[in-house]
Amino acid sequence: MRGDGGHARAWHLPLGILFVVSAAIVVARQLALVGPEFFYDYLVNGEITNEKVSAGMAAFGAALALYGVRGRRRRA
Repeated sequence: MRGDGGHARAWHLPLGILFVVSAAIVVARQLALVGPEFFYDYLVNGEITNEKVSAGMAAFGAALALYGVRGRRRRA
């Protein structure tokens, strides 16, 4: 898609950063509430927990941001 001025819209990088920051906030909150030992226990147990969703958000955000940086370099 082309935006104003003929530049391609680069939404991957900002959205990736947003995902990583959101995941970091959730992780910091969980560490403050339950402590590192329980955080690790929740991260490695067999259930779907907030900690695993946050790890997935961070991974997805990092991949999206890297794709955005890579796409920017390719267009330049």
